[in-house]
Amino acid sequence: MDSNLGQKQHVLDLGEKVLEQIELKNSFKEKFNIFKTLGIERREVDLHSKFLYELLNPNGSHNCGSIYLELFIKELMKNKKIDLSKAKVTREHLIKSNKRIDFVISDVLVGEERHNLLIEMKIEAGDQKDQLKDYDAHGKNEKNQHKLYYLTLDGSEATEKSTGCEGLVYKRISFEEEILNFIEKSIEKSSTIPSLRETLIQYKKTILDICSEPEEEDKKIMKDFLLKNDNLKIVEELSKAIPEAKFEIELKFWNELKGEIGAELEKYSFYFDNDEGLSNVDEIKNTRSKKWLASEIYYVYNENFNENVLSIGIANAKADDDFYFFFQMFDKSVKIVELKNIKGELLEEFSGLLDKDVSNQYLYKYCDTDFQYENQNFYKLQNKSKREEIIIKMKDGLFEIAKYIHENKDKIDEILKRI
Repeated sequence: MDSNLGQKQHVLDLGEKVLEQIELKNSFKEKFNIFKTLGIERREVDLHSKFLYELLNPNGSHNCGSIYLELFIKELMKNKKIDLSKAKVTREHLIKSNKRIDFVISDVLVGEERHNLLIEMKIEAGDQKDQLKDYDAHGKNEKNQHKLYYLTLDGSEATEKSTGCEGLVYKRISFEEEILNFIEKSIEKSSTIPSLRETLIQYKKTILDICSEPEEEDKKIMKDFLLKNDNLKIVEELSKAIPEAKFEIELKFWNELKGEIGAELEKYSFYFDNDEGLSNVDEIKNTRSKKWLASEIYYVYNENFNENVLSIGIANAKADDDFYFFFQMFDKSVKIVELKNIKGELLEEFSGLLDKDVSNQYLYKYCDTDFQYENQNFYKLQNKSKREEIIIKMKDGLFEIAKYIHENKDKIDEILKRI
């Protein structure tokens, strides 16, 4: 055996033992977390926006009035003399530029001045063009003073794409500091409400999880391993092959998924209609080089709807939280048909099967497999049993949508005629 190859294999064997040591240590920790179990711990809208709004809203189901809102504002403004008697909290606040501010807390009396607090939250989504600039302009047009906040996991700065200029005034806040402090104080205030207190404790654990770096002890174990002999050099050389290896893993996954779905969808009059981006490693590589370009498989219904072709499928883009099911239409020239006029009716019709819309083009629903391309969850695709679990979940979900469409095609056709 080549001595260099033997050396690399030795490092790989040692590295496997290091990972086993870390996994064994972490296996003794408390693992249960309801938000992690549901696969939503990083979901900006489905968890953090909704949860924080419910807590901050004086009319929230906690029935504690403005207690939590007061804790939050004091954490942001560091001012103990505030009056919230007229304060109002809104979520997804629509402004003239057709953008939505994540949170607006209006009519906060500080001394003799009334303030509106405008908060934009980012967990994994990128900045939109002129986002903070437009929010600032909205704040300036209101009668109250305004303060603009940019909430991220670690308090990072907004990009110039969002601010539109270098001189925009806003305050950076973070989950790992302001939000964590606020939740800890809320836990103290909730001592007599067990269900709320325990939920807040779970949410605190979620914040710590999504904000934390590998634990210091884990980092020390890995560092000590890398500092031995030529391990660091060899691992660095091996790491150059990681992207190609991930493409191979993903190609294997998609092929197995297509194989599992196979001819089964034909029972519901759907047939496979694409291999784009999934037939070889180079195509997957090209897809993954672009943040929002999706790897997808889709199946077409064998009857036309209002002279349009109906398709369903499964997709994942590099920037997405998870795999998702989707529903869309194509016309005779294979152009996407906009659904903007009937999205509400379709969402109601597909209640429970598809529950979201994006732009005007399709409906979708996350598969809740807890998969994310750019974090540790990617390696579920490499583990045979975990990969099989994901495939079964996705196959069953797609079959459920296909069966529903086939059994209710007349009702769906009636809706689609209004496009």
